Amino acid sequence: MLGMLAAAQAQAQLAAQPKEVVARIRADSSERVARASQALQSSRSILGIGADSEFVPIRSDVDPFGITHVRFQQRYRGLKVWGGQLVSHVDAGNRVLPYSLSLHHSPVVDVAPRVSEGTAIRTAAAKAGIQGGFTVAPQAELLVYPVTRRAIAARYRGSRNIDATMMERRLVRNALAYHVHLETRNRVDGDVSMEVIVDAHSGEVLDSWPSLQTAHARADGARSQYSGTVSINANSTIGGYEMRDMQRGAAGQPGRPEGQYANNLVLDYVADTPAASHAMRDETNTWGDGANYTAGSSNPDTQQTAGVDVAFGMQASWDFYRNVINRSGIDGLHGWATFAVVHDPQSQSGGANAAWYPSCFCMRYGDGSPESGIRNLTSLDIVAHEMAHGVNQFAGDLMYAAEPGGLNEANSDIFGAMVEFYVRGGGLASGAATIPQTGGNWTILDEARVPNYRIMYKPSLTGGIDEWTPKLHQAGPHRASGPMNRAFYFLANGAALSGSRFSPHLPDGMTGIGNDSAFRIWYRAMNYYFTMMSDYVAARQALITASQDLFGPGSPQEQAVWNAMRAINVGPAWSAGATCGLLESGRQLSSGSSVSSCDGRYGLAMQGDGNLALYRHPGTAVWSSGTGGHHGAYAAMQVDGNLVVQKAGLRAPQAVLWHAGTWEYPESSLQVTNDGNLVVRTANGLPVWYRTPPTGAATVATSSGTNTTIDSADALNAPATGALGQMRFGTDHYFRIQVAAGASLTLDFVGSRLIRSDSYASDFWAVAIVNASGAQLAQASTDPYNTRATTSYRNTSGNPVTLLAKVSRNIFWPGGDLNIHRYALAVRHH
Repeated sequence: MLGMLAAAQAQAQLAAQPKEVVARIRADSSERVARASQALQSSRSILGIGADSEFVPIRSDVDPFGITHVRFQQRYRGLKVWGGQLVSHVDAGNRVLPYSLSLHHSPVVDVAPRVSEGTAIRTAAAKAGIQGGFTVAPQAELLVYPVTRRAIAARYRGSRNIDATMMERRLVRNALAYHVHLETRNRVDGDVSMEVIVDAHSGEVLDSWPSLQTAHARADGARSQYSGTVSINANSTIGGYEMRDMQRGAAGQPGRPEGQYANNLVLDYVADTPAASHAMRDETNTWGDGANYTAGSSNPDTQQTAGVDVAFGMQASWDFYRNVINRSGIDGLHGWATFAVVHDPQSQSGGANAAWYPSCFCMRYGDGSPESGIRNLTSLDIVAHEMAHGVNQFAGDLMYAAEPGGLNEANSDIFGAMVEFYVRGGGLASGAATIPQTGGNWTILDEARVPNYRIMYKPSLTGGIDEWTPKLHQAGPHRASGPMNRAFYFLANGAALSGSRFSPHLPDGMTGIGNDSAFRIWYRAMNYYFTMMSDYVAARQALITASQDLFGPGSPQEQAVWNAMRAINVGPAWSAGATCGLLESGRQLSSGSSVSSCDGRYGLAMQGDGNLALYRHPGTAVWSSGTGGHHGAYAAMQVDGNLVVQKAGLRAPQAVLWHAGTWEYPESSLQVTNDGNLVVRTANGLPVWYRTPPTGAATVATSSGTNTTIDSADALNAPATGALGQMRFGTDHYFRIQVAAGASLTLDFVGSRLIRSDSYASDFWAVAIVNASGAQLAQASTDPYNTRATTSYRNTSGNPVTLLAKVSRNIFWPGGDLNIHRYALAVRHH
């Protein structure tokens, strides 16, 4: 169904701290970073990181809950490890919470390059096809680059529908490589920003991708948008005014691009190298005429209009950051000033583009394409979109390629849409701290009349992609953003039962949680839990964690996250059993992922070296599978009920490194408890494996195996909660149970899957309640698709009675299942 949750106040898992407490924690940030570093050092063995690797803090931030988030970069023998990042979270009480990580087991690689830096730059320039020289000096960084490939996990091969959680990334080798950044603007090559990875031993190009973070990457795309009569800030100078916002932006460090003009500034394009003297100016402080500018126009007011739109968009985005998410500018901490260049020729696209440039901490906006009917690219959502690329640079730091690139673009689209709702829904005018539900729309680039503008609720309507597929990483960042844009729309507004807002993966639809709650979950996930290599699966887990932080485990908001991601083919939908601390049937933990207890004190992590480890924060290991030394291994709660750690790319039994021995209990799940226990429970709730016996473990009996008649039945009286057994075909097991007067007895049975014999019939389990003479009082049986069955009987007499639970295996001849198989029988009195 399409709709939104009522605005009832949810119970947050994390409590907001008083402002003075947050201020004190911020003042102690250096001490907390040191504590996070110390805890991380003591966790090296758990994380599967050897002595040759280290972690260097990149930046830190403190959120309203008093949690200090410290982002670390993994380095190997002094070299950056590409994609190796870890975010440590230290709460207000100085506890280290579960890590967000994307680490690589310490690689064995020769760190002496055999290719020079200059050769690598020339190779990269040839790959990029640059012929007209560089306007920005090329940069090359020597690093360790894990060469990987994506594949469907072996156990999912042959599945009709492959969703994102069924994929795994496999290490091919670790390479010593140069990361070369190329950037130029000239008449021959146009506007180029390119990343190239060059093998430092062989000189081979390992990977490359364009990194110009644009609102629209196609040559025929552009637009102009006007917000009517608006107020913008200008600075009085000798002879008039300049388009400088004296209330927003701060000076940065000398020699750095951030804050180089001390205030937010809008420049007119005069030359490729910008300067403060290029600021847009007006003698009377009356700016623009609301008309679309076309190259060659001599009307100075029309020329100013693009600057007005950009200045207003920068101002509105800046205030949105401050009022809604308590963020200080683009960088989030210092409020460093940025600048924008309007009427930029965008030589590669003929003006039909807008882009964020990390090298100058700035934006450039083109005038569009009159031939294609595309207007100036200065609309409110485009400006907010470009500024959000800057926010990503200082938050999740998502790379601009493959699935992370798609999430990078989706982040900017989400910011663009939400700023538009905030401004046009009245939030900016009133200085509101929340995002209105009305006023904006769910399209990006439409007002600039770009033919293939983005429709967030149904990207395919204009050539985009609606859902995750195994080839999504090949689509390019703009198209790869489509599924996440759609998921965010569903999260905020809900999914319908038909039409363009319907998803076949969620046929019953879902209820949305509103723009404000959806954006807060997204922002927290992106800011604190994403890493540069986060893909759609990692994003799903980050969004779930963020929803639990803000609204509590199992809240309607968390449920909506599950359902919104299911709607784009990423993970399962929410079910009654889905909650914190669970690794559910069919789910896996790939390298770098984890499951935490509901209170966050314990985390079960699949480490980069293949070890599955449980640790108590901060950094104390309490259990591990002992499977270190197998990079790329993963853990899985298999559908047959077994918890396993196995190598990627191989089939069982060769792939299995460790297992809990809980096979033949289908649909079991693993629980990470608040007291640090690990418990595998059957679908009917019986514990079948654990670190230490959980409460109630002693009440689960084991079938004697000799209980094959009524007379030899095993006693299963209170406080017994069930029994585990195994049996051959054609066998019966009996359990004697006392049932109080007026009480009911329910048998909840789970049995191993049996071989299906043909298209019409199969072996099956049966569970029955019989009286002392063997007369059947109630019965249920399994089938090849459902190995769980329940049956109940109420004692309507005025006296206690002795009843028997009968478990049977019936075989279908010929060719039935002759093996011994397990079962779990749960007994409930009510």
